[in-house]
Amino acid sequence: MTPINVLCIAIDGWHAGYVGAYGNTHLATPGVDRWAAASVVCDRAFGTAQSESGTAIWDWPVADVSLAKSFAAAGYRTALVTDDEEIASGDRAAGFDECVRVPYRPATRLAGAVEGTQLFRVFAALADAIADATNDANATGANPATSAETQRPFFICAHSRAMNATWDAPYALRRQFVDEDDPDPPRDVRFHSRRLADDVDPDELLGLRAAYAGQIAVLDECLAALDDLLAETGLGQRTLVALVGVRGYPLGEHGVFGLSEAPLHEELLHVPWIVRFPANRYATLRLPQLVCHADLSLTLLDACGLSEPAHPAAEGASLMPLIATEAGPWRDRICHRRGDEETIVTPAWRLRRITAPGQSPGERMQLYVKPDDRWEVNDVASRCRDVAERLAAALQETHEAARRGESPRPLDDVLRDGL
Repeated sequence: MTPINVLCIAIDGWHAGYVGAYGNTHLATPGVDRWAAASVVCDRAFGTAQSESGTAIWDWPVADVSLAKSFAAAGYRTALVTDDEEIASGDRAAGFDECVRVPYRPATRLAGAVEGTQLFRVFAALADAIADATNDANATGANPATSAETQRPFFICAHSRAMNATWDAPYALRRQFVDEDDPDPPRDVRFHSRRLADDVDPDELLGLRAAYAGQIAVLDECLAALDDLLAETGLGQRTLVALVGVRGYPLGEHGVFGLSEAPLHEELLHVPWIVRFPANRYATLRLPQLVCHADLSLTLLDACGLSEPAHPAAEGASLMPLIATEAGPWRDRICHRRGDEETIVTPAWRLRRITAPGQSPGERMQLYVKPDDRWEVNDVASRCRDVAERLAAALQETHEAARRGESPRPLDDVLRDGL
């Protein structure tokens, strides 16, 4: 098996509802959609499941330090590109041959062009890292597109703070997302996370969402440019590219704007997951199964022939058997926990449960039908009390099984399939 290159691009604050390939109709994302058309798209991917050790639900999708070491041991040149100093200076960077730090410069005003944005600087550094990897591997002067047998493959991860930073997209990109008779969107570069009043002005929300859409437009242009680069160099024919959201970004769907006070709802937990294989293998395949960040490392290793397919389990599994067969056994739940808030999502339902401290009953449950109620508008807990209670019991059992290092019992048909 001729080694393939691997690019993994993690974008923080990437709202799945703002991508055309995920059903968005009011915001054009031709760059991302072009990737999706040639890729495997995971329709129901979520941030890392919360572990009893306290791992954050928005942890880095390639947080396993051993991943880079596994690729290095197989002869890959490895590099990490990031504008997040916490990642660059932490243990996660330790396994890479090189760590490219992209200085994060909080904007004081909007950029005049996409090339002046922080996100563009990250992608420019990524392009340089790709060039360095191919130039080093091809020092004899052979064309990197035609020297697959002798070229040292690369494994490059890029992590961008993206929407979890100042928003510096050119104003023209914001303005295109409002109608002529709507108020102009704000010119701010900093938007503080906050709870919104029940009577929040719809025009204020419109402006905030237009500002966010401007950032998405920058990301879309950057991804389109990367796609062009891989096509022009011929690297796309033997490079696997994973585009993954670290976490979403609440935009007022449940009374919260921003990340700091975001409840565990779909807009925070559901993220884009798009994986393009060399030569567009498996193009247009869409997976409806529940996928989480813990699956990514195993999938990348498996796709490169560096590990045996893992058995599907809550802690992570390679997607390759699922991709190859488009069927077969798969996980029946993903659970998240943060403080007094926890949630369980199954193929048919999501239960969100809040336990107020100091109150024995003190329990509030919200239940949503999945995947129909995508953005969790209609709480059906009062009408499906039995389902809510059984999901709450399954959630508790899942946590207890995790503490024992065991797998929980499979869910029944009603909880899994809604039958």
